[in-house]
Amino acid sequence: MTVHFVDTDRPFFDALAARFGLKCTRFSDRELRYENSRVNMTVHFDPVRSFELGVEIGAQADSKAGPAFSLAEILRLRKSPESTYVDGLTVTNQQSLKRALARLTGLIEEFAAELLSGDEAMFAELARQREAESVKYELQIKLKRATSDANTAWQVGNFPAVVAALSPLENSLSDAEKKRLAIARKRAILPQRGQ
Repeated sequence: MTVHFVDTDRPFFDALAARFGLKCTRFSDRELRYENSRVNMTVHFDPVRSFELGVEIGAQADSKAGPAFSLAEILRLRKSPESTYVDGLTVTNQQSLKRALARLTGLIEEFAAELLSGDEAMFAELARQREAESVKYELQIKLKRATSDANTAWQVGNFPAVVAALSPLENSLSDAEKKRLAIARKRAILPQRGQ
């Protein structure tokens, strides 16, 4: 299956970019990049394996506004339900590519115009959101690991290990896990049978 990206993509994004004073600086069957002195916009497409299509908008290197942000991040900041549509968007034929490009350019115009105009405050908001999402994701990973360790220890009656696994994350535990931790604390200090 062949999906021709640049031939289809350029008419959509050339017009959008021109409205914000961006010029095309690179194009290939995988990437289309537009820039001006303040911002850049890159459209990525994998025409071979994943067929993923994505857009990133970033500040130019000499700006203090920070790294590039995906359109999904921008839409999450704006509380748009469309963020789930663009996050991991795949297109597998020319017709779906055209529809997706039309939708993406519309979303960029509606939700990212300030970024394309170089609004540093919005770049800063996105950076704070990314940091908060990163902290939340890291906590989810820690909770998953801790509850897994606690489950293993619980099954063999190793209550001190349950306490050790869950205590550091006590404030973030579910009510059920907090109850299990309380029970494990009581059982950890009781003498075990046969001792």
